[in-house]
Amino acid sequence: MSYWAIEIEAPSDRADWLAWTLAERLATAVEQQDQETLTRGPEDGVDLLIVRLEEAPTEEQLEETRGCLRDAGLEGAAIRTRRDDDDGWRLGWRAFFTPVEVAPGAVARPPWEPPAAGALDLVIDPGLAFGVGTHPTTRLAARALKGALDEAARAGRAPCRVLDQGCGSGILALLAAKMGHDALGVEIDDMATQSAAENLPLNGADEAGRLPGGGRARFEVGAEVPAGPFEVVVANIIAPVLIELAAPLRASCARTLILSGLLESQERAVLAEYPGWRVVGREAEEGSRAGDDWLGLTLRREGA
Repeated sequence: MSYWAIEIEAPSDRADWLAWTLAERLATAVEQQDQETLTRGPEDGVDLLIVRLEEAPTEEQLEETRGCLRDAGLEGAAIRTRRDDDDGWRLGWRAFFTPVEVAPGAVARPPWEPPAAGALDLVIDPGLAFGVGTHPTTRLAARALKGALDEAARAGRAPCRVLDQGCGSGILALLAAKMGHDALGVEIDDMATQSAAENLPLNGADEAGRLPGGGRARFEVGAEVPAGPFEVVVANIIAPVLIELAAPLRASCARTLILSGLLESQERAVLAEYPGWRVVGREAEEGSRAGDDWLGLTLRREGA
């Protein structure tokens, strides 16, 4: 059985951001090869990104790829497409997914790995499109979300209604549900939503999405932000989309708004679209661009 690939060579200091953005927008696996990976990248300072596809890339997918390159400041970079009859990458891909602590006491793992003793167990099947929480932006969002929900529980506001906008494989919504809250995950891509829904039974959910411990998670396809109010809204999305969706995200959130997926250099532009909200939490993880870290921001509505 054959597969298709889109290949791009990118400077190493921008490759990590570009790989994550391509995976987010195209909803598929992106392999990143450099001088330290098993399959070596082109040369020092240059990484090879391989976008894995089931079928030949469409013009829409190629235009989305060109848009990602423009956002990364790489407009004009060469885009190669190829077909390969070796589909061993499908099973080999599993080797890249291992358990990861996404928040204190919460471990995400693929279903073929055993649960960690004493941890809040999140089972995420990455399939062909999604990881299990290894990207810094996911961990930043998960830690902020767990902190916000722990705070709500201490203040007697639990269980909360939680919105996970741009939910991907559903890891953040599942985290909230396993903590006993009612979580809704929304994703623009129907393959992502299907992937998230398939993770529900892996986590012991019944047909209504009710998980052990009393929380519930459900997933919907949609480009719009659902009407609230939600006690906590989390959006792990790239900065341009955090800006585009700022008004509906603000409107849907009653108290705590968590933003991830942005770089430190994008912080000012993003926060300018959230007037009336103050930063009550800020955490950074190293990004691929020197001096430009990934950020997770926790905002609180003024007066809340």
